Amino acid sequence: MQDIKSGLLEEKKECRLLFGALSLLLTAIVIAACVGLFLRSQIILKEEMLATARSHFNNIVLMRRWNAGYGGVYVRKRPGVESNPYLKNPDIHTVDGVTLTLKNPALMTREVSELTSKESICSFHITSLKPINPANAPDEFERKALQDFERGADEVYSRSKEGGEIYFNYIAPLFVEQSCLECHGDQGYKVGDIRGGIRVKFNIRNLLDLHDTTVREFLLLAACFTVVAIFTLYLFMHRFEGRLNRAREKIRDMALKDPLTGIFNRRYLMSRLGEELERAGRNGKNVCCVMLDIDYFKKINDQYGHLFGDAVLKELSARIQKIVRQYDTFARYGGEEFVLILADTERAECIRIAQRVMKTIKEKPFVYKTTSCMVTVSLGLACSLAVETDSETLLKHADDALYQAKRGGRDRIIIYPSENAE
Repeated sequence: MQDIKSGLLEEKKECRLLFGALSLLLTAIVIAACVGLFLRSQIILKEEMLATARSHFNNIVLMRRWNAGYGGVYVRKRPGVESNPYLKNPDIHTVDGVTLTLKNPALMTREVSELTSKESICSFHITSLKPINPANAPDEFERKALQDFERGADEVYSRSKEGGEIYFNYIAPLFVEQSCLECHGDQGYKVGDIRGGIRVKFNIRNLLDLHDTTVREFLLLAACFTVVAIFTLYLFMHRFEGRLNRAREKIRDMALKDPLTGIFNRRYLMSRLGEELERAGRNGKNVCCVMLDIDYFKKINDQYGHLFGDAVLKELSARIQKIVRQYDTFARYGGEEFVLILADTERAECIRIAQRVMKTIKEKPFVYKTTSCMVTVSLGLACSLAVETDSETLLKHADDALYQAKRGGRDRIIIYPSENAE
């Protein structure tokens, strides 16, 4: 019995350990997936910002190329329109008295940048390590980027915080084209050289907020999924443990119970008797063993058949189980022999219970289909306090008393040593 209880406790412990391990594994997988998706989202966010910056950069380069392709664009000089002081003879006068001023690629880029900045779209800045216009002088970020371009870098980008806003800064090199030499040829440039760079700057606060909101929602969804998954796993493991316990109980019954009568078998009887004697020895209590045998059972089998004999064994077991106490142990010892273990029971009470068993068996016939017959039993009773004894010895004393009951005419109770109780 102790081994069975230990086995059950060990199985429960293993089930809990399995549940904990699976829960940790599931949580680790979800965390790994969240980390992976977060890192992936960071890459996608960076690529999105780079794609936007490259698009702006390419648009301004194409616009400058269009402007340079026409040698600059002349616009009417109205109030507020100033001539480019860094160009030679930027103004021309028409025959009808209208003054036009030249808008070269650099000036056009700066003026477009002012418009896009007012619309909160983005801003551009043309810069060079050797600027003609001091306004095009590089800041620290641009200077470092221009130096990187000279070492072979294709583009440089970073984030910056300004006035509580977050900006994405992108700069790519601006190469000298044939049309550029008209203004910059005297600086020693040739076609293909890096003239400088164009910096693109735009606000990414909304994009980052959207990204953070999406990440938070995903993490919340992942947390909910993990909780639901672990709860589902708990229900599954609880159900699995229940099935495992039922299977173990079934195996236990198969191992410890008699398949015909459904009561305990000899193996369980010996284990339980040993436990009761050990406990009785510590407490100074009495353990009684009642062994009973069906009288003339072979004749019953021969006269009525083995099916009727099996029915007698099952009915006898059922009758005795109804009258024994809950904490008593009733088992089939073998064949037509049964044993009843009465723990913490005085000798007089044991005799009374044995007499009640004998009366219950013979008070009404045993019936199977259309066949019936009366059955009696012989009983041998032995108590542990009568003599210092172990399991085998106590059973032998009860068996000796049973033998005396059968020799004395059956249908009676004999108490070891050879004392007639009926």
